Amino acid sequence: MTRLVLALALAVVACSSPSPRPAQSSLSATITPSPTALKGDLPVFQYGLYDAQGNNQQLVGGFLHFPGGAFRRSAGADMVRDYSGEPYPLTRTTVQPYLFGFGEGDLGQTTYDGVAARWLPVARHQVSDDGLRYAYRELLRGDPNAIGDQPPREVRFHVVDVRTGSDQVVYTTNGTPPLVIAGFSEQAIWLTRCGNEEGGCWGSLWRLDTATGKVSKVSDRRGRWVISGGAGWTVICSSPRYPQSPR
Repeated sequence: MTRLVLALALAVVACSSPSPRPAQSSLSATITPSPTALKGDLPVFQYGLYDAQGNNQQLVGGFLHFPGGAFRRSAGADMVRDYSGEPYPLTRTTVQPYLFGFGEGDLGQTTYDGVAARWLPVARHQVSDDGLRYAYRELLRGDPNAIGDQPPREVRFHVVDVRTGSDQVVYTTNGTPPLVIAGFSEQAIWLTRCGNEEGGCWGSLWRLDTATGKVSKVSDRRGRWVISGGAGWTVICSSPRYPQSPR
């Protein structure tokens, strides 16, 4: 099993916004790429669209064809919200075999998987490096009679085979602490705390072994983690409650 290499971001930033830098002079000449340099199809999608009545619409996904940049919509990018059963609604593909997911980050995150040549109902960092599997969280409702926001009663972490649609629960926990998926590589789902802590800091990094279901802490560093290609990066935050210093 390939060992994950953790690389701290070169810059350690404070949670407060830095002061603006003076404007720099623009380039003396505009560089325009040659249209002939771009060839092939670029997968793109857009969500958060609204109609004339202000209703949120489904995302629109497809391909920009180069040269020329003409857009061709892809029916495989169409997703629906699945409200069956008890869980919070998941996202489901409209192409069989049906794939279910929950995109971490902005609602409606979708990714094109070039290996399997199909659209997936999750964000890119939830897809394995080989493009054959992805991971997602399933949130089960807490007490429906409770007042105010309540953590989910149960959280299930799934791993899905992209080609067959096989969906396996590899780990189940309650909603405390609220863990989200930061990355997926080989036999591990990489987890971090969700939500903003005081001062805007996020949590430490954890490793969920998909074969054994064992969760172990990888780093106590609090920050925003990015996992890709067997390596990890974080931008560290400091706050009065969670002071950090470079190591």
